[in-house]
Amino acid sequence: VSFLLYTLGLMFNKTSIVVTSQGVDITNGPIPIPFNPNRFMAVRDIEQLFVEEYVPSKTNGRPDYTYAVTALTTSAERQRLVGGFSQPGHALYLEQEMETFLSIKDKPVY
Repeated sequence: VSFLLYTLGLMFNKTSIVVTSQGVDITNGPIPIPFNPNRFMAVRDIEQLFVEEYVPSKTNGRPDYTYAVTALTTSAERQRLVGGFSQPGHALYLEQEMETFLSIKDKPVY
């Protein structure tokens, strides 16, 4: 059942990212996927936003690089907000727009 929901979600779901002065609201739908829940992160909890590269799978032994916008929280936790970007520029654009709107100064993350 989970595999069926996941497959249908890949085909039909859209991700909506709404950034307000209160925070970042990320919703996925219309098909709910248990391990990809909707989430909200308050602005007061966001220390920094950055793009990270990760490898969700391999093709013929070669890594498939994917990019995500991740938040560094005020408690020093890393929380992936939205991932699955095949081009780093797309994730970088989203990160920069969110930082501009939320008045978060860009600084290096280690």
